[in-house]
Amino acid sequence: MTRARKRKRPQKPAGKNRKVRKPSPRWGLRVLLVTLILLLSWVVWLDVTVRSQFEGRRWQVPARIFSSPLMLYEGAALATGDLEQYLKVLGYERSGDPSVPGTWRRSGNSVDLYLRPFRFEDGDQPARRIHLEVSGGQVVSLDAGGQSLVRVEPLEIGRFYPRSREDRILVSRSDLPDTLVQALLLTEDRDFYTHFGISLKGIARAAWANITAGRVVQGGSTLTQQLVKNFYLSSERTFWRKLNEVVMALLLDAHYDKDTILEAYANEVYLGQSGSIAVHGFGRASLFWFGKPLSALTLEQQALLVAMIRGPAYYHPARHPDRARARRNRVLALLGEAGIVAPEVVRQAQSRPLGITRNPRLTDSLYPHYVQLVRRQLLEFYPEEVLESEGLRIFTPLNPALQESVQRSVSEFAGRRKGLQGAVVMTERESGEVVALVGDVRRQIAGFNRALDAQRQIGSLIKPWILVTALADPGRYTLATLVDDTPFRLEFDDGQTWSPENFDGKSLGPILLEEALVRSRNQAMVRVGLDVGVSRVLESMRSAGPEIQVRPWPAVLLGAVPLSPLDVARLYTAIAAGGVAPPLRSIRAVTDAQGNLLQSFDYKPRAVIPPRVAYLIQTALLDVMQRGTGASAYRIFPRDYYVAGKTGTTNDGRDSWFAGYNGRYLGVVWLGHDDNRPTGLTGASGALQVWLDVYRRLPAESFVMAQPEGIEWAWVDTRTGKRLDGECEHGIQLPFIAGSMPQETVACQSGRRSLGGWLKRWFGGE
Repeated sequence: MTRARKRKRPQKPAGKNRKVRKPSPRWGLRVLLVTLILLLSWVVWLDVTVRSQFEGRRWQVPARIFSSPLMLYEGAALATGDLEQYLKVLGYERSGDPSVPGTWRRSGNSVDLYLRPFRFEDGDQPARRIHLEVSGGQVVSLDAGGQSLVRVEPLEIGRFYPRSREDRILVSRSDLPDTLVQALLLTEDRDFYTHFGISLKGIARAAWANITAGRVVQGGSTLTQQLVKNFYLSSERTFWRKLNEVVMALLLDAHYDKDTILEAYANEVYLGQSGSIAVHGFGRASLFWFGKPLSALTLEQQALLVAMIRGPAYYHPARHPDRARARRNRVLALLGEAGIVAPEVVRQAQSRPLGITRNPRLTDSLYPHYVQLVRRQLLEFYPEEVLESEGLRIFTPLNPALQESVQRSVSEFAGRRKGLQGAVVMTERESGEVVALVGDVRRQIAGFNRALDAQRQIGSLIKPWILVTALADPGRYTLATLVDDTPFRLEFDDGQTWSPENFDGKSLGPILLEEALVRSRNQAMVRVGLDVGVSRVLESMRSAGPEIQVRPWPAVLLGAVPLSPLDVARLYTAIAAGGVAPPLRSIRAVTDAQGNLLQSFDYKPRAVIPPRVAYLIQTALLDVMQRGTGASAYRIFPRDYYVAGKTGTTNDGRDSWFAGYNGRYLGVVWLGHDDNRPTGLTGASGALQVWLDVYRRLPAESFVMAQPEGIEWAWVDTRTGKRLDGECEHGIQLPFIAGSMPQETVACQSGRRSLGGWLKRWFGGE
């Protein structure tokens, strides 16, 4: 039986028997969910960014350094020319009627001054009007509403800029003049107080204005968007950056009130450039462009700042004055059209000049070398990043008039000698406050600071410290001890020899120790130094503060000790202050940006020289100026004006030094060449002359030192060192530590007046 075959069905093409699947609704939901999560994450990230940066430290604000204020009181030393210069630097305006803060008027010897408010380290001083009469270089009367003393605000002498090289002075919303705010809103964001971060109306209005004008005349960004762009974002023009800007503006507006946003904008807006430093915010721009604080700006000056927002370079008032004036006048016109300012006031403001300072620029400092000292001392207490970012306010004892006088004197003297350099340090004699410091004969040069960093041999300036060491043992040495000013030679183990010589090449034989200092006799003083020990002399000097890194070779006794002028000031301040060593301070107080006191610097001085020894040294240094190497001072000063000091000269005249003081100030002057070649100057012909030029312009405050207990005076024969029974031709009256005066007494051979009786009379004797 045959089996029937099954017929195969023709196969359908692959796929034709499959059903086409439709996309699952779940897949679309997943995409949407992921998109929403990403979008939400992006918004959350932007929100965190906005809040964290806005609520944290928003800006790096440089520390500001201030001079000491100008103190006005009856009897204060003041020349009208110095007052005018001070007010000019502060940005005060001369006016026929000083009716607003920051204005003044002079009529003959009378000055009317409307002081601006200022926040000092010890509190606020309100604006006030004062009247003063100046005559004979001093204030003869002061009318300040019952105040016997008023302070004119200090100069800002420098800043510590952050690495961002941005400069700003933070202002609060209440610091912004109403007319400036109105001008800002009219030109940049009319709907600021009603929109929610972005303004659709503003975008439409700007688009229509641009289409109508055929060019870009308005922007659609709100102040909030501008703040976001400047504060958070880069300047690149991309869709993604613009989208970030819009969302962040919405978030910023949602979290913070309008006045907070406006305040932030006022501190962030870019308004100019000075070299590598960017000027940000209305507070700093006001000082940069007009030399006065925001509160003192006139209407047209406020309008100019607002006008420059569109393009500080394009509307640069110094480079493009016509363009800037036209834009400013348009801003003023908007104020008039809005009814905020009367038409007549607008016309008057439009007719006025731009009123910017003659040469707008930012510098790290008016006095860069002084500010370098401030910075070094601050770094002992604050990290560098704090100085550059926290807006600290540093108050210093710098005296601007004295600083200018010192700079002028050293610059004029050095200017007559090619290549000569110099440095000067001036301190308050008793407190040690550094009131002036010059590190270069060229003004405002911020390079090598010779006052702090030049290590130069000090020559004969070491001699008072040989006396400090010797007189500490009154059983061996007094000012009347005879010392031998004759040649001698030292032989060393290696066969080398050393022999000190006097500057004039002569030897005087036996002389009093006081006379050896007064006449700066090398041979006599080296003998004393070798007797007491070079190491002990160096230890005495180190006790005053300088870090001296030399071995105790005999040449040290001739001043082969390299020190900076600041270190020399430390040495001589210890003597001038009566044996105590106050730290040489360039800082009085530090406050935060809001004026809260952080630190005051009232250091206690250290006793380094016994008071009676210091008194003896003072006596000898007074005599140096009366009849010794400093006697040229009395070609200028009257004989009853007492100053003390010591000249110093190094080998071949490579260094010219003088350290001296009156009743108030100590000054150290160094002159020399950076390459150490000879100057042709001695201490008396060089540094002393600069010192005299400074001090002849100061009030004649004689140096007076109270006599400590345990001091006795006696007449001494200058030839023998023996005690005299009265005032004689060859006699000098000297002080002694009790129990150390010469025991042997000789009779006077003559009734002629001695050379030294003035000392006892000056120190209060009969």
